[in-house]
Amino acid sequence: MEKTIVTTGKTIELAVEEALTRLGLDRDSVSVTVLAQAKSGFLGFGAQPAKVQVTYEVPDEVPAPKAAPSALSAASRSSKSPAEALRKGVSQPPKAEKAPEAPKAEAPKDEKKPKKKKEKTYTLTREQMEKAELAAKQLASVTDQFTRLTAEYDNYRKRTAKEKETIYQDAKVDTVKAFLAVYDNLERAVATDADPDSPHRKGLELIFSQFKEILKKLGVEEMEALGQPFDPQRHNAVMHIESEDLGENVVSQVFQAGFTLDGKVVRFAIVQVAN
Repeated sequence: MEKTIVTTGKTIELAVEEALTRLGLDRDSVSVTVLAQAKSGFLGFGAQPAKVQVTYEVPDEVPAPKAAPSALSAASRSSKSPAEALRKGVSQPPKAEKAPEAPKAEAPKDEKKPKKKKEKTYTLTREQMEKAELAAKQLASVTDQFTRLTAEYDNYRKRTAKEKETIYQDAKVDTVKAFLAVYDNLERAVATDADPDSPHRKGLELIFSQFKEILKKLGVEEMEALGQPFDPQRHNAVMHIESEDLGENVVSQVFQAGFTLDGKVVRFAIVQVAN
């Protein structure tokens, strides 16, 4: 008849040795089944030993011999009563053990329902009511004052930012106007030197070109006026001529260039207009 025993150990070999030690058998007389491999885990957590099942053979049990009929007859002839003879000669069968009763399922306890909090009520006297009304009026008044102050401060902040921007633009316009006189002088100096190969003219042209680039970076642009229709918002006419080649109210000559700063006219162009 086969029997089994389950043992554990750090390794499979140690688990098998543990089983052989308990049984007093050698390795060749048993068969081993590995139930679980050993796991070392991480830093000692999750470690699991090896688990094996060892199967071994045991001899079959020999049934006990039956009592002879002569023994029963001798027992009947004895002076003792048959009941006593049976109690002594025949062993009583072992009493069947009662199966353990399954634990009774506990009835779920009634969950306690949360108690509803009672709303507290207050009773005020006439004097307390008057004080409460006065406090509410004062609070409304303070809230209104705070709202007005907040609106006034917001308007002040916007107005200050706008004024600051206006001051900056005005200062920028005044500075550009001051430099436009230098522009006019450089333009006249370049036009005075008639020799295009003159080193003096070339130097002036380089300075004039650099000055134009600086003005352009500042947002200053020269207005195109020659050959354009006369615009009183951009041009200042100081002379009029009769010309059949040009149309009516057309700029025929520019005496002084006009400029804009960020799209706004900072200096009108002084021109001659053909009628």
